[in-house]
Amino acid sequence: MSKHPYQMSLLELGSSDLPYEVKQEAEYGQLELQDGNLRYSYHGNEWWCVAVNEIRLLGESSNQSWPWGWDWLLDVLVDGEWHLAPMDALGREQLLEELERYWGIEFDLELYRCTDFNSRVLWPADLAGEPVFDYTDPEPESWWQYALRWIGMWPGHNLQTIRIEHLERIGGLHADRAEDEGP
Repeated sequence: MSKHPYQMSLLELGSSDLPYEVKQEAEYGQLELQDGNLRYSYHGNEWWCVAVNEIRLLGESSNQSWPWGWDWLLDVLVDGEWHLAPMDALGREQLLEELERYWGIEFDLELYRCTDFNSRVLWPADLAGEPVFDYTDPEPESWWQYALRWIGMWPGHNLQTIRIEHLERIGGLHADRAEDEGP
């Protein structure tokens, strides 16, 4: 009995003759706009769903995860919580076209193939192009961390926070989320 294509492992997909769209959805999931909701599903399971009219900020970001992980992300801020999806997900182009029509703007995606930590606001329009996040590296605490930093192999993570001026311009977070430091 053969598996449904969405249940195959990535190794099986890499060696199969399945259409590119099936491989793309299996590896990165699917984004769609349906009934006024932006949905992201992965391996047939809905990871998150948000109402478009509740989105406070939409952005794109990149990181250093390639080739081991998703390195170009769609960032969605709703009610003080971040929802992330890989920009390589199936349906991204159609979703962004629908959101452009909804908001009456045109998105300018620039972080494809970016290999470092970076981010850009896509919406609201008055913030478009500005960085979404500030990235702060932790300070080394031991001699080996200093040595690894000196050769460019430390840190393996950073602190990512939304820019406070963005919160002020979009009206901040809801009162029950006001003390959160960010993502």
